[in-house]
Amino acid sequence: MPRSLSLSIALALIVSAPAIAQSIETYPGTQPLTIEGDIASQMIDGIDRFLLREIEASVEDRTKHWNRDFSSSEAYNKSIEPNRKRLAHILGVRDDRVPFDAPELISTTNTPALVGKGEGFDIFAVRWPAFGNVHGEGLLLVPTDGEPIADVVAIPDADQTPEQITGLAPGVAAEAQFARRLAASGCRV
Repeated sequence: MPRSLSLSIALALIVSAPAIAQSIETYPGTQPLTIEGDIASQMIDGIDRFLLREIEASVEDRTKHWNRDFSSSEAYNKSIEPNRKRLAHILGVRDDRVPFDAPELISTTNTPALVGKGEGFDIFAVRWPAFGNVHGEGLLLVPTDGEPIADVVAIPDADQTPEQITGLAPGVAAEAQFARRLAASGCRV
């Protein structure tokens, strides 16, 4: 293509661009975007405001969905059962739980179930049935001085392991090892 023809086409496009832009029609029921500045930041701020309003409104709406009966432990559990079922459905927990008496100790002829000891408690490797052939595994901290004062389920943060919150592995400060501290206080964790 000759150079003069290329320049002519480029000049024609430059001159006609404003006319093309002005002739673009907006979609019915909409308006052109006229926001100036950092649009992404403004959008995030708007989303933040919306979510904070929704969270605040949910506090008032929450009482509509909870009809708690505090007259006894059994009555309370029965009164919140619909909420548990709804949460399970939302989370995708659709399989029935497998009943079991107690967690199983995990051991072999080479590895005992007792994986550690703390001040006033023993730490065992355990597993329990979840559904079908799926099992959960974890650690069971059992007080050695008498009966447990409470049973507690301790779930570590996303970047922590059960071994870290029990003091078996490094990575969590001693004061943040809440499973170890609960067991040392007499809880079965």
